[in-house]
Amino acid sequence: MSLKGERGEIKTDMFAAWQSAKSIQIEENIKNGDVVVIEGDPYTFWFNGIDPTTGLAHLFRQGHPEDGEPAWVSRMISVANVVTLENMTRAMALHTNVDLHSVNGAEEIINLVTKR
Repeated sequence: MSLKGERGEIKTDMFAAWQSAKSIQIEENIKNGDVVVIEGDPYTFWFNGIDPTTGLAHLFRQGHPEDGEPAWVSRMISVANVVTLENMTRAMALHTNVDLHSVNGAEEIINLVTKR
C-alpha cells in the first residue's frame, strides 16, 4: 500500500503494517465514532459499536448520493479485522521505506502520527 502526498508517495510493507497496527490496537479499545480501516478495504469507516447478537463490529460510511440524498454504507465485520486510522497511520510510519519528513504533502500524516 502507498499513501500519496502532493509530490511524493509513501510506500510500506502492508502485511507488516497491519501486524503492527493490530498489536497497537490491543492496547486500547475502539470507541464509538472512531475512524477505522479494514484490511483490504480502501475506504475509511466510522465505528458504531459491537452488535450484541453477532459480536461483529458495526461500521458505516457515507456513500455516493442517491437522488440528491447521501447514502450510507454499512458493514459488519469481526472486530479483530478493524484498526483505528490513527493506529494504522502510526504502524505505516514505523514500517515505511521512505523518510516521512522528506516527502512533500506528508505533514498531515506526521501530525496524525505524533498528535498523541
